[in-house]
Amino acid sequence: MHSTRATKILAVCFFLCVGTLSSAHAADFIFDIGDTQIPSGTGERLIDAYFPQLSGRNAGPTLEGQLQPYVNNLGSSLQTDILSRLNALDFAPLVGRSATAHAAAARATSVDHASFIKMFSLTAAGSAAVTGFDGLKALSNPSQIADDISNSITPNFGLGAGASAMLGFNFGALNLRRLGFFNPNRLQLYVSAMYVNLTYNGDDVMAKTQNYGAHVKYQLIAPNKITANSLVRWGGLNVASGLTWAGTDLGFNTSLPSGDAEETAPISVAGVTENLTLKGVWTGDAQLNAQMRAYTVPLEVSSFIQMLYVFTVFGGIAMDLNFGHMQLDAAAKAPLTISASAPGKGAAIDVLTPTPTLSYLLKKSPVHIDGRAFLGLQLNAGVIAVYAQGMIDTSQTVMASAGIRGFY
Repeated sequence: MHSTRATKILAVCFFLCVGTLSSAHAADFIFDIGDTQIPSGTGERLIDAYFPQLSGRNAGPTLEGQLQPYVNNLGSSLQTDILSRLNALDFAPLVGRSATAHAAAARATSVDHASFIKMFSLTAAGSAAVTGFDGLKALSNPSQIADDISNSITPNFGLGAGASAMLGFNFGALNLRRLGFFNPNRLQLYVSAMYVNLTYNGDDVMAKTQNYGAHVKYQLIAPNKITANSLVRWGGLNVASGLTWAGTDLGFNTSLPSGDAEETAPISVAGVTENLTLKGVWTGDAQLNAQMRAYTVPLEVSSFIQMLYVFTVFGGIAMDLNFGHMQLDAAAKAPLTISASAPGKGAAIDVLTPTPTLSYLLKKSPVHIDGRAFLGLQLNAGVIAVYAQGMIDTSQTVMASAGIRGFY
């Protein structure tokens, strides 16, 4: 009776923890359009274009002085407009769920769940994860995601990816002496590592990913033949645990919400009066930088069945402890343009192109505890195999991984 009550309490505590995101403060954008002081000589350029009758009369500084208050007002209006659009973006769901997806992708290659190995196993694999079921549909049209961000609509899901090379060793090859209930010949040790540094299209996309881990697998129940001729074999019941650290840094150009504003500037210089139209525009060109760090500790229970020596179906359940964070920051990539024009007197002329300051910082952690189930298929050809597996967990994360391995 007491055992049943304790089990119920542990179950309640587990499900209270599952799916809980760690708290993080809401982040606001900081945007400053920069120096709006009209450069010396601008007045003369405007006179040459719109008021040639004032050329040579040293009226440029007077025109600049009259325009300056209106340029300042335009800058203030433009800054307010851009800030309101930027702060309509809520990256918190994207950042938090991407931290969870990154942790899921990191633990995709922990041990070999599908092979009868006598001595070693060598695996190279890649993985991708989506947290939030809405992401599965959104990924069918990735260009729409970028369009949504430029229109102040942020994704409600997270993405993660990883790659790893893993080497496993079976202590059974050493024929060690049994230590009480512990049989070291049923123990397997796996270490994994990967470092990839990529750039795409110049500096438009930069990516660096690392993955390092160490795990052990132990056979609670030894493998056995299901048929006498070994055409169907059971891989036994296995438990595995360890630690993976994964880090990914991404930098990519994107379009944030743009902004524009207009101001009418009445000027009167040496008897010439005109209403100049001032227009300020920021295109929204920016760079987003994401830093993802994950420490994940899985506790996995798995098994597999091999049929006809070629087909292996494997699967299991697990509980994972996840730590780390995802951090997102932003910076402006393009200057802001303020131009002036006179009605009916030709094209607008750039008055100044200040360099805006854009900053944004948001940091969130992954789901700290989750449960998951995984299922996969491996095709064997002698000592070489290819495999693919899928996973779903209690944080609404779906992960897929595939790889190639050799074993003996």
